[in-house]
Amino acid sequence: MKLQARMNDYFGRAEALAAIAEHELAIAKQIEDKFKARQAAAKAWLAVCEAFRGLLFAKGIPAHDFPRNERGRVFMHTAVGNKKLRQLYNQTKAVFHQDAYYDEIIDYQELEEAREAMREYLAETRLLAQRSDPL
Repeated sequence: MKLQARMNDYFGRAEALAAIAEHELAIAKQIEDKFKARQAAAKAWLAVCEAFRGLLFAKGIPAHDFPRNERGRVFMHTAVGNKKLRQLYNQTKAVFHQDAYYDEIIDYQELEEAREAMREYLAETRLLAQRSDPL
């Protein structure tokens, strides 16, 4: 049961971050606050990362072996995920992490599409985690 609780911790954090990000994105769009949108995008990206950690943990990968760089995360998405998960990951990474956060490019239409992709990503990782056999 302890393992299930730990996996649920990752997904719980992912859901909490996603809810905060969605709320902040809505406010940012309404008041056209690019700084708030950037901060919301950071939280959305962290939600995706936490969900990914939950999936890795469900696959039996200990936290100290989680990938620490982007190449490792891409490799692990191929190893533990599926095509849909990789596409959703790439979409959220491109919009939330690269464009909005690092490059400070705020496109509310893209952010909305990435928000939907984030929600799909969280659902897909949870589904894969629940059906998962350790590697």
